[in-house]
Amino acid sequence: MKRKGWVKRNDGGVFLTEVGLEEGRRVVRIHRLWEVYLSTYMQLPADHVHDNAEAMEHVITPEIERELEHQLAYPTKDPHASPIPYRKD
Repeated sequence: MKRKGWVKRNDGGVFLTEVGLEEGRRVVRIHRLWEVYLSTYMQLPADHVHDNAEAMEHVITPEIERELEHQLAYPTKDPHASPIPYRKD
């Protein structure tokens, strides 16, 4: 994470950089989008989507991420009613 510029260290400990915070938001967004996909299109119960989304969030290209957002019509909440973070660009 340090090599990628996601964290920095100072006397108080280790902290996420702005780039690290954005990467964290991206992973959360993808995870929650997969949860929405699995519950909506695969009709899995909300309490059965987390583990699958956990595996799927790490194997996605930016193009698939954008298409997933588009296909799901940019949902604001996942099946557990947690907010889905989006980029501010």
